[in-house]
Amino acid sequence: ALLDGRGNIAPGEPNQPNTMDSCTDGTSGSYHSDESNDRIVVRTLDGSNMAEGDTVEVEAIVWAWSTGSADTADFYYAA
Repeated sequence: ALLDGRGNIAPGEPNQPNTMDSCTDGTSGSYHSDESNDRIVVRTLDGSNMAEGDTVEVEAIVWAWSTGSADTADFYYAA
């Protein structure tokens, strides 16, 4: 898995930091006690390989704190 947890918090995120900029994950907290992204899947609606112009679905499996009402995730796309 590319993601499971956050930063170097056990079990540790493989290939960290999985970011396109200098905003890396913090090192405080505990695995599955504090927030983390466990899995992000991007797929086409018909199961085919992605191609330019396709509509895709983004599925995020997250570990939210408490009820999750104070947590947010932002997803962006570029055309």
